[in-house]
Formats: sequence, C-alpha cells, structure tokens
Amino acid sequence: MDGFYFAVATLTTSSIADPDLTITGAPIKIFSVFYILVGIGILVELARQLGFSYVEVRRAERAEKAAKDQAAET
Repeated sequence: MDGFYFAVATLTTSSIADPDLTITGAPIKIFSVFYILVGIGILVELARQLGFSYVEVRRAERAEKAAKDQAAET
C-alpha cells in the first residue's frame, strides 16, 4: 500500500504536501527518477490520446449532424 501511495503521490505531484514521504538509499532514488520520467511520459501520452479521441468523436458528431440537416433540407 505504501508503494502505491508513493507512486500516485509522485506522479500527481501531491507528494510536496506530505513531508513524511521520503525515500532513502541511492538505488531507490535512481529508480524513482526513472519511474517519474517514464510515468509522466505515460500520463502525457494518455492525455494526448484522450484529447485526440475527443476531437475525433466531436468531428464525427458534427459530420453526422450536417448530413442529417442536409438530408432534411432536400
């Protein structure tokens, strides 16, 4: 549970508010640096994919509405 908390707090930058959230030892600090860099990259890509999906859905909805409006006019 502590590891999960550390992972979420680190990637959401809420770990700043928790002064008890500290790591000791060089190996875990090095791992944490790579974990943070990879985790932030994954979160950014996820947000990008969600944004593209949203835009595509909205584009399809507009095209469908335009087709219905055009069909109703004729």
